[in-house]
Amino acid sequence: MKTGLNLTGRTIIFTNKVSDLAAFLNHQLRTLDEVLKYLVDQVLVEIEVSSAFVCALNRHNRVDLISYCNIDPILLAAFPTDLTLFDGFPLTDSLRNRKTIWINTLPSWGGDYPSMKEFETEFEHKTFFTMPIERDDKPVAVIGFFALPAIEFSEEIADFLHTLSDLVSLNFFRHSKSLENKVNLRVRTISTSEVTSLATLTERQTLILKMMSDEYTNLMISEILGYSESTIRQESIRIYAKLNCNGRKRAAQLYKAQVTNP
Repeated sequence: MKTGLNLTGRTIIFTNKVSDLAAFLNHQLRTLDEVLKYLVDQVLVEIEVSSAFVCALNRHNRVDLISYCNIDPILLAAFPTDLTLFDGFPLTDSLRNRKTIWINTLPSWGGDYPSMKEFETEFEHKTFFTMPIERDDKPVAVIGFFALPAIEFSEEIADFLHTLSDLVSLNFFRHSKSLENKVNLRVRTISTSEVTSLATLTERQTLILKMMSDEYTNLMISEILGYSESTIRQESIRIYAKLNCNGRKRAAQLYKAQVTNP
């Protein structure tokens, strides 16, 4: 039996997408970047998914961004980079409760996520959804997607995403050591131009960056320096822009690299 949904008069069939993804993943080792791009460009293109990201849960119960595809740099810089598993965000909810989160009311994130109020800006997308990635029956990562139309969640979509999650989970860990090495290599490689760009930071930005590298949260930094948390967040965004990096973790690595190799 074919499984699909009706979207603006078109019936979207999912069955062939599942088999195509399985063939893509089984053909050769795929990086997370390649998997995300294939999901966006091939598997979910008919429901107008335009961007995706993967966040992984580390051993300290923090949620780290490890891969993304077509995410707007402004959104990327503004998105929280110090999330823990217990924070009230859609992706942490998806991880914590091992379920798909489906929101089709953007720019409003709904009453369940008051922490997302500051992101209710000029979204052209209407739908955001996440699905957990599991290992040994435990959630270890989450994939998030943005789609342009407002799509109603259905049993057919739930079944489809569950199958996608199983396939991606298998790929995620089939070559886990190789993927881990690729991620670690990307983290450790810091160019001269990136280190040089640290010189463009203001004194306050440099101090905030140092505190980031010491694993202070935005709230802790704001209380110590006497600024509002909103001011610290905006300064963080400016820091990421100057360093041309995608968040707190990478910025801290650049700072530590300069301290270690001045």
